[in-house]
Amino acid sequence: MLRSPKHDKGNGAYTIDNAFLDTDGLYTFDAGVMLCSFAADCVPVIIRDKKTGLVGVIHSGWQGTVKEITSKFLHQIIAVEYCNPADLEIQIAASISQQQFEVDSDVYLKFESLGYASEFMYFNPSTNKYHIDNQATVKRQCELSGIPSSQIQVDSTCTFLNSEGFSYRQDRKCGRHLIFAMNKKM
Repeated sequence: MLRSPKHDKGNGAYTIDNAFLDTDGLYTFDAGVMLCSFAADCVPVIIRDKKTGLVGVIHSGWQGTVKEITSKFLHQIIAVEYCNPADLEIQIAASISQQQFEVDSDVYLKFESLGYASEFMYFNPSTNKYHIDNQATVKRQCELSGIPSSQIQVDSTCTFLNSEGFSYRQDRKCGRHLIFAMNKKM
């Protein structure tokens, strides 16, 4: 997670050489700074604080979800940046659906160990695979961080099933969805 001040504006725009590597969350208070992240099947999260002007983006693949990247991000902006959970608006963008997100027991056990994801998983005996709703798990992380459910919007579009979507599970060489956030107030 990285706070992105104005002097970092433009990093990663034209080349990966100056992009923020190994970073799944960015936020800024600065107006005119666009934060971007790419995802294909992973859960993109866009955050806006309607009082402070903070905006943020999170890329939460299944590994980020079990490492609670969204919870940690929210804890950071609440505890360190003094954002009030009641002022935060969350958009959980399109990602792979539970129906299409099939995993083996090792991944299932990681989600199970969270202690709050059980209702978002089921076992399919015909394929011997578990199905996990990564979006619902991320939404629960937001709720457990104090964000009112009414302020969390979820796009139910499945990146695997939608012909206009990019799905890494379908094609490992596919494109990526760009998510972005920007505080336009100058």
